Amino acid sequence: HERRTAVDARAFVNSPMVLYEIFGHHDIEMTLHYILANKDLRLEVEAIAREINVMQGAEVVEVMAQAELRRLAGRSLPGDLYGGCGGGAAGPIDVCVRAEVQKIHERGEEWGANNAIELGRQFTNAGQQWMLVRKGVICTKSPGTVGPCSLKSRGRPEPSKCSSGCSHRLEREFMRDDVRGILDTARKGYEQALADSEEGLAAYWGGQIKINISRFPDIEQEYMRIPSIAACMSGALK
Repeated sequence: HERRTAVDARAFVNSPMVLYEIFGHHDIEMTLHYILANKDLRLEVEAIAREINVMQGAEVVEVMAQAELRRLAGRSLPGDLYGGCGGGAAGPIDVCVRAEVQKIHERGEEWGANNAIELGRQFTNAGQQWMLVRKGVICTKSPGTVGPCSLKSRGRPEPSKCSSGCSHRLEREFMRDDVRGILDTARKGYEQALADSEEGLAAYWGGQIKINISRFPDIEQEYMRIPSIAACMSGALK
């Protein structure tokens, strides 16, 4: 039972609530106590967590590497900036990935899965760093690094305080459609609120625009061409 539970936990090691459901316990405290009290299970879950982080890093590396390979072949696609990823951490990671891809390309070698896994292992410090904050959002902050979520002190990432403007935040490429959907809804709400002279609603929808527009730099450039969004970002009412 313990072995099956640890294996089932592979995709959910950051969620005690899922383990609680798998165990069938009466409360979450019982689940946490069980995991902490069982040394072998705890070690296995920790090992699985590290491997998940490495693979998570490898997936990010791969989408960035494929974008760079398309660029080198003269076949770049719209949305290829940072491999389609966003957040403050995307740029610095992309610089490293592109340099590695170019190095391999110059040696006349083929980029492969092992290259992505090795870089993923380096970025995540062998799986000890990077935390999945929520769907498609990764915190790349290391425990000893200062960040907004830890109140500018050195400490572990605090997911509940994750900010879209944080330099350690990495947004996965598959979140792009969600962000566009949020911005489209917020834009329509903002424009309607202004038309109805509803200042409170306009402030709410404007806040949604401001929180989400910078999540992907190329999407920000695209939406800043819309007059109402440009006005919202500049602080103008119309």
